[in-house]
Amino acid sequence: MGLRLIGREAIAAVPALVEALRDPDDNVRSQAAFALGSFGPDAAVAVPPLMNMIHDRNGQVRGTAISALHDILGRELTLEELHGKEAAERMR
Repeated sequence: MGLRLIGREAIAAVPALVEALRDPDDNVRSQAAFALGSFGPDAAVAVPPLMNMIHDRNGQVRGTAISALHDILGRELTLEELHGKEAAERMR
């Protein structure tokens, strides 16, 4: 639940959190992704930048992005979403 417990006013933080996903600091990116995941589907606008983050150089950032996507989308990511279509086909 996280920030959603604060109330509907907390949704106003989503644009700033999406912007923070581009911060050069790994910790800031990871914390922003975590916070966005706490909004669940209300943070759907964050899906495209979070999808880009699954290829981040930092493992913690990648993991937090995947977890946030799960919370926002309400499902696990597919192999294609995680690795691309060609790589997923090779894995099968």
